[in-house]
Amino acid sequence: MTFWYHMYGGSTGRLNARLYQGSSGTTVFTKSGNQGNVWIRGSFSIPSTAKDFHVEFEGIRGTSFTGDIALDDIAFSSTCCINLRGVQPVSTCNILTTNFESQNENGWTNVFGDKFDWTRDNGGTSSFSTGPAIDHTYGNATGYYRYIETSSPRATGDNAIFRSPVFLKPNISGCKLIFYYHMYGSTTGTLRVGIRQGGTTRTVWTQSGNQGNSWKKAEVVLVGATAATFNIDIVGIRGTSFTGDIAIDDLSFDKVSCGCSACSVPKSVTFAGNSFQNYTNLKSDTFDWTLKRGSTGSGGTGPTTDHTTGTSSGYYLYIETSFPRSNGDTAVVRSPTYTQTRGSCSFTFWYHMYGSSIGKLTVYVVAGKERTRVWQLSGNKGNTWWKATAKFDSSNADYWIEFEATAGTSFTGDIAIDDITFNTSCCSAASPPTTPPPGPTTSPCVVATVATFEANASGFVQSSADSFNWVRRRGSTPSVSTGPTTDHTLGTSSGYYFYIETSSVATNNTAILLSPYYPKPIYACKASFWYHMYGATINSLEVRAVSGSRDVRIWYLSGDQGNRWILATPDLPTNLPGNYRLKFIATRGTSFTGDIAIDDVSYLYSCCQKTPPTTVPPTTQPPPKVIHACKAPLTTFQAGWQGFIQGKQDTFDWTRSRGGTSSSATGPSNDHTFGNSTGFYAYIETSSPRRANDTAVLYSPYYSPTVSTCEMYFWYHMYGSTISSLLVYEVDSSDKILKTVFSQSGNKGNSWKQASFTLNSPLGSSFRLKFIGTRGSSFTGDIAIDDIGFNNTLCCRQCSVTGTTADFETGLSRYTQDKTDNFDWTRDNGGTSSGGTGPSRDHTLGTAAGYYMYIETSSPRVAGQVARLISPRYGPPDGPSCNLTFWYHMYGAHIGTLNVLAKPITAGLASQVIFTKSGNVGNRWVKFSGPITITDNYTIVFEGIRGSSFQGDIAIDDIKMSTTCCKNNFVTCSSSQWRCANKLQCIPRGGYCDFKQDCFDNSDETNCSCSKYPATPLLTFETGASGFTQEATTDKFDWTRTRGGTGSFATGPPADHTLGTSLGYYYYIETSSPRAAGDTARMYSPYYYAPTFTAGKPCNATFWYHMYGSTTGTLNVYIQIQNTAVPATAIWTLKGNQGNIWKLGTFSMPRSITGQFRFVFDGIRGSSFTGDISIDDVNLLWSCCTQGIVPPPPSPTPTPIALCPSITTSFETGLQGYTQLKKDDFDWTRKTGSTTSGSTGPSSDHTTGKGYYMYIETSFPRSAGHVARLMSPAYTKWTTPICTLTFWYHMYGSTIGTLNVFEVSGTTTAKVWTQSGDKGNKWIKGSAKLVNPKSTDPNFYIYFEAITGTSFTGDIAIDDIAFDSDCCRRCLVPSNITFEQNMGAVVQSTNDTFDWLRWVGRTPSGVTGPGGDHTYGNTSGHYM
Repeated sequence: MTFWYHMYGGSTGRLNARLYQGSSGTTVFTKSGNQGNVWIRGSFSIPSTAKDFHVEFEGIRGTSFTGDIALDDIAFSSTCCINLRGVQPVSTCNILTTNFESQNENGWTNVFGDKFDWTRDNGGTSSFSTGPAIDHTYGNATGYYRYIETSSPRATGDNAIFRSPVFLKPNISGCKLIFYYHMYGSTTGTLRVGIRQGGTTRTVWTQSGNQGNSWKKAEVVLVGATAATFNIDIVGIRGTSFTGDIAIDDLSFDKVSCGCSACSVPKSVTFAGNSFQNYTNLKSDTFDWTLKRGSTGSGGTGPTTDHTTGTSSGYYLYIETSFPRSNGDTAVVRSPTYTQTRGSCSFTFWYHMYGSSIGKLTVYVVAGKERTRVWQLSGNKGNTWWKATAKFDSSNADYWIEFEATAGTSFTGDIAIDDITFNTSCCSAASPPTTPPPGPTTSPCVVATVATFEANASGFVQSSADSFNWVRRRGSTPSVSTGPTTDHTLGTSSGYYFYIETSSVATNNTAILLSPYYPKPIYACKASFWYHMYGATINSLEVRAVSGSRDVRIWYLSGDQGNRWILATPDLPTNLPGNYRLKFIATRGTSFTGDIAIDDVSYLYSCCQKTPPTTVPPTTQPPPKVIHACKAPLTTFQAGWQGFIQGKQDTFDWTRSRGGTSSSATGPSNDHTFGNSTGFYAYIETSSPRRANDTAVLYSPYYSPTVSTCEMYFWYHMYGSTISSLLVYEVDSSDKILKTVFSQSGNKGNSWKQASFTLNSPLGSSFRLKFIGTRGSSFTGDIAIDDIGFNNTLCCRQCSVTGTTADFETGLSRYTQDKTDNFDWTRDNGGTSSGGTGPSRDHTLGTAAGYYMYIETSSPRVAGQVARLISPRYGPPDGPSCNLTFWYHMYGAHIGTLNVLAKPITAGLASQVIFTKSGNVGNRWVKFSGPITITDNYTIVFEGIRGSSFQGDIAIDDIKMSTTCCKNNFVTCSSSQWRCANKLQCIPRGGYCDFKQDCFDNSDETNCSCSKYPATPLLTFETGASGFTQEATTDKFDWTRTRGGTGSFATGPPADHTLGTSLGYYYYIETSSPRAAGDTARMYSPYYYAPTFTAGKPCNATFWYHMYGSTTGTLNVYIQIQNTAVPATAIWTLKGNQGNIWKLGTFSMPRSITGQFRFVFDGIRGSSFTGDISIDDVNLLWSCCTQGIVPPPPSPTPTPIALCPSITTSFETGLQGYTQLKKDDFDWTRKTGSTTSGSTGPSSDHTTGKGYYMYIETSFPRSAGHVARLMSPAYTKWTTPICTLTFWYHMYGSTIGTLNVFEVSGTTTAKVWTQSGDKGNKWIKGSAKLVNPKSTDPNFYIYFEAITGTSFTGDIAIDDIAFDSDCCRRCLVPSNITFEQNMGAVVQSTNDTFDWLRWVGRTPSGVTGPGGDHTYGNTSGHYM
């Protein structure tokens, strides 16, 4: 150990250092007396026999104050850490591939004693022109590898050693280590592999210098590995400069050369005992698979028994497709990793796909970076379990299985799996013959393995009766402007396909590829394959079915089909004599641009059905949910389908998408809602396999009209040379057509257009819209729809005056351009494009930033041309006093005419001329207001007519109609209400001047004073506590922030007040046990600045309360002045049951308040659990004229906690520094005893059996997939090679979800542990190896993430969180303790007279102590 000491002063005493092992200490350093005003280096040796030890520095005071002694910069040499904790040797046959994708590196680790470490990284390294840009495992920038960073401070010859775990001697000689390396850079050094036995390392492989910017494979024979145990060292040696980064990836052992016995067949998986049996749900999908027994939750879908036992007590895995699932959502469950096989391998499983809207089940084998689809099936297969077989080859890497289920169009789409069994062939060295024999004339019909060509030729062989061969390839073909750039299976350049290379082949030469033999079809069915025929000289592709002597053409196509993969599903003959194979015949065209490719060859499930397909009997559907027209949201498709569903009797489905469609020269490039590529819309995709006249049907939700004149609208996009038609019907619940509301066909141009129509449904009935898109003759026929909604002006009697003025600041304000005029009005700001005409600013804002509408009269416009702008439709005005108001600007030497008309909807009625004006009126905005006397439904038309030259721009802005245009249904308000200026609406008096618009016309906020003050924010609790804090000591329990209902029956609200939904938050007191009568919970608002009271103006505070339950206690509200006690008398109080409703509480602020104050809410428990009291939306009215809420003082930066000596977080005294994260759905709860639900959660803690633990409560309002996160305090990073987090967890209940543990440092987050499903009613010890994320932050955090399952029996608990001794075992302190940030792991002894001080600058006494620290040598550095 080295350290620096300073002993200066006339009466300096003594400095001792003692080495302790256990309770016995040995003095290893001592120094006495004045050593001068200098820092001096001290050191001592620690014997190699030392085990666990610590060092104690003892300062002894001399005879007077001039004896200050100082310490700084304590460090251990690297040799103090070379003796690692011993580990159990492992066999080379039992270790999996080390690919660095997770923190589990199979025992490989950096060692101490070298110059620097190997670094785990992804993407590129930090230096230019060196190191890999991608990993080897996945071949992309997200995959990880290990590398040596050779930038400064590294020097030539520095070495980094990466050491394996201890291996047992291989079974036979010649065992090979296989890994991939990357050595790229002009100054690359050396990479060595050595065998370490008995403390000596012997090099068995070496590579030096620049090997190019690619990954290369190394096979290293472990020559000389003869000892009983050995390690492998991979050593990177730095070259002469920073361009020498060396990387490694995918470390494994060749099982054959290492003499491994035949692999063990993976165990069968039955999901018995409610266990996933090491299968895990992926997090990169949309939702999860669920363990289940008996029936699923929906009728007409899913199994009623498992397959294993055939009873309702047996378990299986399934996907639940009820809400909130939507069409296309995916769930992926993954098997554990299995060791590589000896070639071909197969497994069987049983599946259940029953329901009218079954989606798709796909099975993949993932080996290395290859994800190969081995089986796929879709659609309803009836209410039975079916057996499937999938084959694959994983002889090149360890592998796992993934089952991916895709949800269909509705809740009747549950898919289940059970009984996964591997064949013994997974361990045999089978070699398939080159040409498969035809086999018997019949064979059992099983669903085909899709030929993806990812691992090999998938059993396909070349014919000898052709001119040249097909080629298996990945990436682009060698020729430009022909062939694919990716395969179809993976859609990437790493996926394989077969193609013909037409560069050096004669015209009309043929290449023939033969599939394996498939079983004879039982019923009429189809083959399936994807083809790519792109190039100017494509000739033809023919597919034939060959069986015995029969050779039948089933498909043929010629010519360029575009640069895309296309699906073909030709019919197979039903009269084949026996098994058959497919023959793919490709013919070369006249030039090299004729490459033809195929991929993903199979046949459809219907080929193997044991019985003819039958129609699934209809299931009883619940009555449709009907949406009131005035409450129907605008359907933008941003948040999903918004209640729209696919039709069942059509040919294909509508697609929800954003950006452009998949074909060129058709479909929109942006949505209508946002007008950009991030917004969604619905459209029909007319590419192959669609055919002419195929139809897609989309239904809206059911709506109920409110008035006979109700109008709807939507936006459509019909662009493409082969557009067919879009029909929209208004239909009833039996699908009877009530009215054809829209019909268009043909190309309408590359723009969105609006359609509107009046409904035909009688009042009191319900209807829905039926959109039918029909495909034209080609793929350029995509049709899209967006923004489907109601015209509230007509449907809900909401006039324009109850909405917003048409000021054009954010768009056209629902005005539309006429299609029968000569040109359009233009929305603009600033000046128009011509001089001497038009406005330079708008009227609304009076600035160049504001918008208006105008007609641009420059060329190509000519005199007399007309532009019309049309308002939404309005109902007839009520009486003669309806006025239209707008502002116009007519400035220019040749201004034409502006006409404004009220145009009736009914044909044949005359329009009313409201306004007409011609000629120049000057460079100013002019106001017009005039009556509307029309008696029909109508629109307002602004007609601009061009004058004789370009100086004729006419502009309009701020269009508004008077309140008298509305139906004169004036309301009378009570004394507790305030009537809005439009006389059509009453609001609570507390809503007046509260800086929140309650009136449609905003009149409740228009004439308020206090304009110089900001409005105090409404405290809604939606994003957190809104500054509220709990009383810490004097009350009995806390208020709880929640959403949805409380946990008890017949008490508490079902929703919050702010949003009025179960998604909104509020605070409440939970009065269930262990609460007793009279228990009080106190909560404080944030502090407010003192009000500035105004004569004649009320200053009120408001809040909303909910007091429902037969034993409701008391709610008291107090006003506490800062630095004074809470007063004895409440400003507001209420007791007892007030009904299941939110009510407004309001009180006047005392005018005696002169300082900062806050509100205090006391909830007092009644006699029983039915007494929950809630509050929400706390507000201080704007009329109080306060500066608002006092900002809270800045939180002190928490001091990171040293890991050593280790501490245990048991939650006995609180959260112990742990905090609830805000970016989740709900919070963890600290609890003692049992949780509130039966058959789930612990009955006691782990620490003492009587103490506290943390858990998630999964009862209502929780739902599946909700997340709660609990964050640790900051810890200082460890310096040992290994650091293990330990904790105890309890996961008991039939619907347990998932518990994850994450490690965070800086911006880097790593998952270090995960478990899912029921683990039984017991505490289990969990441990996670921490990964020390790559970050410059010296600290790290841990957080626990719990994800709810499908029901209330999913409570998850944790307790006794600690760090294992291995975090502290090798170096108790960091390598250099400078005391700059804190004391590090140094602690004060409790067995002395006084404490050392952490100090900066000169000590307080003269002529003693240092004038600065040693680390920086100045007065800003710290020392002890």
